Amino acid sequence: MGGGLSQRGVTIVEALVALAIAAMAAAGAVELLTGQIRHLSRQEALAEQRQEGRAAVAVLARELRLAGGPAPDDPACHSIAGGIEVEGSTVRFLAELYGVATVIDAPASAGDTTLRIPDDDSARVRQAAVSPGPAFAAHDIVYLYDPGRTGDGTDDRVECHRLDRDGRTGVITLATGDVIRRSFPAGSRLAVVNEVRYAYDGERHRLMRTVDGGAQALADRIASAEFSLRQGRVAARIIFEPRPSAAGIGDQRDVWEMLVALRNGPVAVE
Repeated sequence: MGGGLSQRGVTIVEALVALAIAAMAAAGAVELLTGQIRHLSRQEALAEQRQEGRAAVAVLARELRLAGGPAPDDPACHSIAGGIEVEGSTVRFLAELYGVATVIDAPASAGDTTLRIPDDDSARVRQAAVSPGPAFAAHDIVYLYDPGRTGDGTDDRVECHRLDRDGRTGVITLATGDVIRRSFPAGSRLAVVNEVRYAYDGERHRLMRTVDGGAQALADRIASAEFSLRQGRVAARIIFEPRPSAAGIGDQRDVWEMLVALRNGPVAVE
């Protein structure tokens, strides 16, 4: 009987040892799996941050290429010299961001409060260079252009007006109290001009984008953003906050630099 108990005791010890070894192996496997999940999560976070940075820079570059515009002597127009202003961590400019443009279908006279614009079919028949289905929105600022005679800048006319309500075709109405100040012939170009501002928010470490007063965070985890104007080109340098390297050795920074030529060529900015 003693031999049987001894044999049974050895079996229990062996079972406990085997169980301990299995538990240690399982714990190791769990730790390894947890490490792999943590690594994959970090990789995904880094990829997401890099993608966010790439997307932000792409938007900035695309909109800067549209920067610039006329600087008419009109109090209703945007007050941005030469269509663009650059100062340190801020760049502000005018651009036709969404390509909303058409022509007026009938002459506009001084004192008018409405403008007649063609529908898509009429624009196609006349082969007018307009955006398809131009949609104007309430509070848009529109520029009304009459270039006058070719090569004669003395009779060029540009006026700016704010719209009262949405409109696509037919008649669009100016905001209350606004009137056409000079006469414009039929066929004069009408386009929405947007005021765009990019600025670095140092408190929240964000690059902010504002279009016509509506602001949004374009990218987070920004360490700095600098803009400068160089002979008709905008230089931008955006540095993201340090992030752990994929290999876990040291930190890495994403630095984005660009030099974007303005659509309208050199712009004089003091």
